[in-house]
Formats: sequence, C-alpha cells, structure tokens
Amino acid sequence: MLSTEDQAAKQRPMGVTIAVVLMAIYASILIVGMVAAYTHPQMFGPDNSPRRHDVGFLIVVMAPLRAAMVIVLAFGIWQLQDWARRGATLLGGLRLLLIAFALLRPQANAAHVQTSVASPAVVVTFLFIFVVLGILNHPAIANAFTEAKV
Repeated sequence: MLSTEDQAAKQRPMGVTIAVVLMAIYASILIVGMVAAYTHPQMFGPDNSPRRHDVGFLIVVMAPLRAAMVIVLAFGIWQLQDWARRGATLLGGLRLLLIAFALLRPQANAAHVQTSVASPAVVVTFLFIFVVLGILNHPAIANAFTEAKV
C-alpha cells in the first residue's frame, strides 16, 4: 500500500517538479541578493544617491515578500494545489507585465536603459517566470492539479 505522499509523487508530472525547482532557484537568488545587499551596501552607489534608496527599498521590503510568496506557492504547487498554480499564474503574469512596462518605458538616457532596466537579472527573472508559467499552464500539467482534488 502506498502512502499519500508516494501516491502524490507518482501522479506528479515532471513539469511540476521542474517548475518547483525553478521557483526554488529564483527564491534562492532573491535571498542571496538580500544577503549580498546587507553585507555590501556600497555596491549600490554613494550613501545619498536616489538609486541606492530605490534599491534599498526593493531589497528590504519587496525581495523578502517575493521570496516568501515564491516559497509558499512552490510548496503548494509541489502538493498539486490548484490555488498555488492559479496564484503563481496571476502573480507571474503581473510581474511579466511590470517587466514589460519597465522595458518599454522611455528613458531620458539610453545608457541608463542598458544598465538598469534591461540588466541580466531582469532578463533572467523574465525567463524564469515565462518558463514556469508555460509549464504550469500546459494543459497536461494543469489537468494534474484538477485531478489531484478528486
């Protein structure tokens, strides 16, 4: 007789495992970034620069919230909870829209667009979210969430 955990693992599609691993990597990157920012604040510019204050807000307030949400959603997705799939789809879609608007927003300085908006971190974030949403909304994967309720 299989335990409930073993049965869930047997029914869990590989795509769910991949999505959860990608989400865990993303949360880890956020956490490492927070630690790096706390230990080396000088990497964000001089003490009174506006950019340092903006980055400080993102690190102190938004990064821990995003990391916590990603961890909670990843745990729910691992358990094949449809609320977690829907939540990840909603929040991931909103994040993709924010990134798209940031990339399309006209900047006064073209070099600024290259260094801050279209940074490698933004591109990696976009790709991670895009891949996870593609996996979670694939019909075969989405059906696994609804079948897990039965």
